[in-house]
Amino acid sequence: MKHHPIALYTGTTYSIVVGARSKPNSVKVVQKQLCARKYRCREYLDTSDSGSCDEIDTDTKKKGIHCMESNHFELNIKIFNALEARKQYFINKIKPFSVFGEQNHSSNQHIKTYIDYNNAQLIAQYLATKRPFSQSFDGCLKKIILVVNEPSIAVRTRAMKCLANIVEVDPLVLKRKDMQMGVNQKFLDTAISVREAAVDLVGKFVLSNQDLIDQYYDMLSTRILDTGVSVRKRVIKILRDICLEYPDFAKIPEICVKMIRRVHDEEGIQKLVTEVFMKMWFTPCIKNDKIGIQRKINHMIDVVNTSHDTGTTWLEGLLMSIFKPRDNMLKSEGFTQELIKKNTEPPMDIVIACQQLADGLVDRLIELEDTDNSRMLGCITTLHLLAKVRPQLLVKHAITIEPYLNIKCHSATAAKFICAVADILEKVVPLVNNASESFLASLEEHLMLLVVSRNQAEVTSCVSCLGALVNKITHNFKLIRDCFQKFYRVLDGSRSQVMQGNISVNNIYTPSFRRSLFTIGILMRYFDFKSPIALGETNDGLPVSICEDVFHCLMFFCRCTNQEIRKQALISLGSFCVLNDAYLTRSELKNLYCEILSSISNDAGFKIICMRNIWIYLTESEMFMHNKEKEWEKQSKHEDLKEMNDVSSGMASRIIQLYLEEILECFLNRDDTVRLWAVKVIQIVLRQGLVHPVRMVPYLICLSTDHRIESAHRADALLKDIDKTYSGFVNMKVQFGLQLCFKLQKILQINNRGKLEIIRGYANRGPDNTTTALNDFLYTLLRTTKPQRRALVQTVTKQFDDQKTSLQQMLYIADNLAYFPYVVQDEPLYLIHQIDLLISMAGTHLLATFKEHIKPSDKEGDVLEDDDDVEDPQVLFNRLPEDMTEIIKCMTSAQACMLLLILKDHLKEMYAITDSKISRYSPSEQKLYEKAVTRKSVIDFNPKTTIDVIKKQMSQEKLSTDIHFTFTQEEKLDLVVKYLDFKQLMLKLDPDDGDSDADESRDKSISNISAPSDGVRFINSTKNSHTAGDGYSLTVTDVVDMPMSHIVKASILPSKPSGRKTNQVRTKKKRRKIDSTDDEISDAE
Repeated sequence: MKHHPIALYTGTTYSIVVGARSKPNSVKVVQKQLCARKYRCREYLDTSDSGSCDEIDTDTKKKGIHCMESNHFELNIKIFNALEARKQYFINKIKPFSVFGEQNHSSNQHIKTYIDYNNAQLIAQYLATKRPFSQSFDGCLKKIILVVNEPSIAVRTRAMKCLANIVEVDPLVLKRKDMQMGVNQKFLDTAISVREAAVDLVGKFVLSNQDLIDQYYDMLSTRILDTGVSVRKRVIKILRDICLEYPDFAKIPEICVKMIRRVHDEEGIQKLVTEVFMKMWFTPCIKNDKIGIQRKINHMIDVVNTSHDTGTTWLEGLLMSIFKPRDNMLKSEGFTQELIKKNTEPPMDIVIACQQLADGLVDRLIELEDTDNSRMLGCITTLHLLAKVRPQLLVKHAITIEPYLNIKCHSATAAKFICAVADILEKVVPLVNNASESFLASLEEHLMLLVVSRNQAEVTSCVSCLGALVNKITHNFKLIRDCFQKFYRVLDGSRSQVMQGNISVNNIYTPSFRRSLFTIGILMRYFDFKSPIALGETNDGLPVSICEDVFHCLMFFCRCTNQEIRKQALISLGSFCVLNDAYLTRSELKNLYCEILSSISNDAGFKIICMRNIWIYLTESEMFMHNKEKEWEKQSKHEDLKEMNDVSSGMASRIIQLYLEEILECFLNRDDTVRLWAVKVIQIVLRQGLVHPVRMVPYLICLSTDHRIESAHRADALLKDIDKTYSGFVNMKVQFGLQLCFKLQKILQINNRGKLEIIRGYANRGPDNTTTALNDFLYTLLRTTKPQRRALVQTVTKQFDDQKTSLQQMLYIADNLAYFPYVVQDEPLYLIHQIDLLISMAGTHLLATFKEHIKPSDKEGDVLEDDDDVEDPQVLFNRLPEDMTEIIKCMTSAQACMLLLILKDHLKEMYAITDSKISRYSPSEQKLYEKAVTRKSVIDFNPKTTIDVIKKQMSQEKLSTDIHFTFTQEEKLDLVVKYLDFKQLMLKLDPDDGDSDADESRDKSISNISAPSDGVRFINSTKNSHTAGDGYSLTVTDVVDMPMSHIVKASILPSKPSGRKTNQVRTKKKRRKIDSTDDEISDAE
């Protein structure tokens, strides 16, 4: 199809005229535009075969000249008339369709089709592709992709946003391989802003085409765990849009699970997740929209089925956040406080939406009966979650749900199904008004049948439901007493036979005995047999001492030799103590629990049962207080809430004090599950405020290094809450916490053969195996303010100067200092500053101590001056004293300084810190060093010298156990070499006062040239810091295997005496300068 340029010219002219009509005063502008366009198209117009076209051009030119000389009114009329005539002429020339049968066509009629908006856009795009700029598009795009890898964060972010704008116009651009590689790489960028831009780019792309969601879903969904809050928010918004725009997408249940698990995230993300599901699930549908309701129900069932392995705690937390009543507020007026009631009911729209879901789930449950067991389980579990947060939704369905207690389904799902039904009925039935007696009797019968026939989990749920039913509605305690007496007779008879010696304790462990032992404890948990109504009448009821009898019976089986009977009796004893908490203070039970918790030889299962018993008691106590608060709200001002709850909370506090020390010691247990249950107990203790939190801080610091993620995250969350509520408590216990961390890692890092390895303070974590400090969360928590993080650094570095700190523990601390997540330049610089201060004081003292304990020189003159000049190992070897105790202590302490020096070199290399920057650094500067710091990928921190010394200590234990051990001549000479090496390190600790770049580069070059010939290499260049660190040869084994001549040769460092003297004087001046600066800083603080 060939198009004449007259068509494009006509469209342009018409647009100018329309604009001119709205602005009649702009006639001159219109005329200039028309004239310009006329001359640009003259060569095309001249080729037309119509003579009238030339006439119109001539008339238009004459009219234009005449209009410029006339008034504006006449000009407007004539120009518009001329333009209308021209427009009509061109329209007549462009026929929409050719006349059928017309054979004679004029030579100038080329257009045979009607040009609509789409065709015009296509023509414009085609013409645009012929322009030079459009032909250079690929080259520009490649340049932008290359810019994405620039070192500057701001440039990378701008480049990603530029690519996002391109993709927004043409999403197919992202199909290019170079684009895919660039975007994938930026998803793992170190800068949060770059990752956010990459997520935004892909998000716009995938939403444009459903076929492309699968291609980028995996890469996009993993970023929901990103460390950047803004990145997580953007990912959640994109996943929300996918769910809303493509409701039939197969992975929507998986998306919902990923978003629900963020419900306990940062406050902004919690709010975003809640809003997403409010829009997806908890917005009412039109009554006739059965398809929409069914889609929601299927999504919820799929989400629940997906979460069976990981638990539905996240979904329950989401529902709680939606239905959570607003707290009452206290309005203070002077010294009086007035209770202001706020609306505790959720919005009506949410209630209507949830009622639709509940009704639909019940209908769906009926449809799925005897068809799909897994879908039925998901359906009843979803109803169970709704019943937990809003039982009123299922009141009218109680009669429908009750028969499902007797459902026959697959054994793998039957237990979970029956437990869910029993829990639903426990919460719903007490809310049913005027329930029929036949319904209640049938429910009691079904529950009792399950109690005597099902397993422990189902028995617990059914007895709990019976407790709610009998205690609140039917008061049929005779049924409970009959059941209780049936099971107690079995236990009492078995105990009597064992005590009389008629039967072995192993022979009584029958299925009937196991059921009786467990069920007795559960019945004592949910029914208060101290009350007269539960005991019944004197003749037909239970004795008043029944609680005491049951306690002694259970304690008897807890002391027996059969391990399984002991475990079951311990579980039953924990259930017994829920409503009979006074027995937890009894000395026999206290001694039993403490013995189990503190015993090293005891099985981990017993420790778990003991802590689980305490956890159950504290949980039930908390629920009891919560229910009492609700009752108090109903009773208005007749009772005092504090007085009502003080008794129960005071009892719980008294009980936990008895077992707290043993529970905290379980933080250092080798078994993962024991540590998890220990932190669970501490979590509920802190939530109820039963013990001062400062006591738990060191143990929480310790557990935050646990390799089990669940335990570590719980400890991190508790530390964060404590630091937020009680500022300074965490910093107060850092030193003790690090000691416990080392103890825990010493337990955990034993290899499979039971051999203790070198304890390291870092680990490779995350999908990319990033090397991080084990205590990185502790530093992240305390680095928010400068005083806190500096106090932490000072506390940690002081342990290197503590004689009680072992070298292994110093290595653990150094590992953490090497890999703490430093953010600004001030953090590593301040650490290096503290290292220099510590070494300048401790190192000088160690050198002076060594000189004091060697024999005086035979030469005449000043002894100390001669000592400074002596660098011959053989000369110093001859001056060693007979008693090597102080010498050995001195050189052992020197290892701490050596370790700090290697750490300093590692930090300099990792963060590209030069000596000149270190010398210019002043801790008193406020904002000079608050710039962001970038962590480079370098070799792992590996102080080989320290590791070798630790290995020797572990194998021989000479230096730590027998300080008076007799050393051989080779080992004595090795101590001399260590002393000389350490002295050279002290001399080279500080650079010269001249901090110019030329001096620094010259020092580096000299050091690099002289390093190969030195026995101990000292390279100031950050590039070779690890080589320098490994070159600190201070181990005994390396020296013993070498000939004496080589040892002496290697220990002599080539340096001129005069140069060394000058360097030493400078070093002393430098140390005095550092000391004075430190004093000024301390005074200022």
